[in-house]
Amino acid sequence: MNMRKGLTALILLITLTLPAAAQRNSSLNILKVLNTADHTNPTLQAQTLQLKNARVSFERSMASSDARIDRMNALLHWDRAQLTFKQGKINQLLSVAETYVELQQANENLSNLKERLRLAHDDLKKATERVAIGAASAIEELQAQVSVLSAELSLTSARNARQFNILPIFSENSGIDVNILGSAVLTSKPPDVSNLDALDSYMSTTTTRAENDHATRQLKIADLNLQLLSSTSTSILDLQTAVNTVTSSQAEVLNTVSILQSSTASAYASAQQTLGTVKLRDLQLKLQSENTRRTKEQYTAGLLTDSQLASSDIDRIEATNSLQAAKWIAYFSWIRLHSAAGTDLLEIWTAR
Repeated sequence: MNMRKGLTALILLITLTLPAAAQRNSSLNILKVLNTADHTNPTLQAQTLQLKNARVSFERSMASSDARIDRMNALLHWDRAQLTFKQGKINQLLSVAETYVELQQANENLSNLKERLRLAHDDLKKATERVAIGAASAIEELQAQVSVLSAELSLTSARNARQFNILPIFSENSGIDVNILGSAVLTSKPPDVSNLDALDSYMSTTTTRAENDHATRQLKIADLNLQLLSSTSTSILDLQTAVNTVTSSQAEVLNTVSILQSSTASAYASAQQTLGTVKLRDLQLKLQSENTRRTKEQYTAGLLTDSQLASSDIDRIEATNSLQAAKWIAYFSWIRLHSAAGTDLLEIWTAR
């Protein structure tokens, strides 16, 4: 799979199963953000320049020598530069997607906190009225005042985090003006991730990663260099250095395999855990939905206040948001697992 197709596939994977509403021009969805970041993200721009410089260095090396070993080295360095660029771009795009989700969750949290503050003020007003007519003690009013202040502090903290942390970082990463992001409606929803395959299936594809090929080619270059030095008049120190290089390259081949397998196993464990969290959040939402249903029944029977009913409904909304957040985390972990395993991302998208 070439680099451009791979990166296009990543964007397609991240935007998988987006609802139709998320594609309208009136909303800001992940696809729009990633397409913008692909051209404006400062880190990606720097990586593109580095790749161009690597290309120039490669062409200069190929033009300056016809020696087989020199050309092998030049080609290897160029392939590594392309791999570094591809991996850096994938990681950066994933980071942009995650900051999109972070802002989306911050917006949802602000909405809930505003509603809780409104309810706290309503409760304070009622407590003050009850105290005035002697139907409640002063401590009830004091407790209501504490609840209002607590709700105000929570809302202020969330606003500051969104305004001075999340928004600026997202704006810089995406290349979208902070004022546009501040008023944008973020409508993308996380796709569902099915259960994982067995770990062995991911381990098997790890062997196809380019790093393994690069380590093997480096060993071939070291072997060839040793053969050349052995066939010519070479000092003992230079020959020993070449032997040590071969030994080091042999170790690097084994080390590369070990690191890639370890990374895949770690990504697999992380994906398993995030999927478990999705199941937990789903059960918690079902529980809260049932609690809200019972609250409505009690409210209808005159046993609960308007505030208690509204508070229960906010709890249900927050449980829904928590489930969505868990699904996003699970989906990003799923992508990272396939990236660690060396799976063809375009093949995954086509299969979907």
